[in-house]
Amino acid sequence: MSVLILLENDAARLKNLCTGLLEKTCSQAVLLIDRDGQLLTWSGLLKDFDVVSLASLTAGNMAATDGLAHLLGESSFGSIFHQGDRESIFISNVGRRVFVVVIFNERSSIALVRLRLDETLPGLLEIVDDILRKSSQSDLSSVGITDHEIETLLGED
Repeated sequence: MSVLILLENDAARLKNLCTGLLEKTCSQAVLLIDRDGQLLTWSGLLKDFDVVSLASLTAGNMAATDGLAHLLGESSFGSIFHQGDRESIFISNVGRRVFVVVIFNERSSIALVRLRLDETLPGLLEIVDDILRKSSQSDLSSVGITDHEIETLLGED
């Protein structure tokens, strides 16, 4: 699996998409997280959330869910919904590399979140596929780092 390289214009496209989804779903926050647990972008209010932990736990949660799916003979489950007393979280796969996380409360509903995400998904998939294509065509030498420099930094020289 190639390293996901997020360029400034792609980050802006993702941020705009998150902001639009946030508004359409009346949610508190929308986050995009890669399969490795790295936060790509987010929009909304996260109060006292530890965003790094949220991203990492989301990736772990989706990995565990994939394990459950395989036990049941499914290739994967496309989404997870956690409903709390005051707040809920909906997590969905965007392709096989990125997750969208929507945090919402009583101002919204799971039906509205799923509907608006389904409407947004084609545009999001297009952006993610574009990023993945660019990332697979890039390597560290394109950003001016040589293998020798990496070995030197890691003390392997």
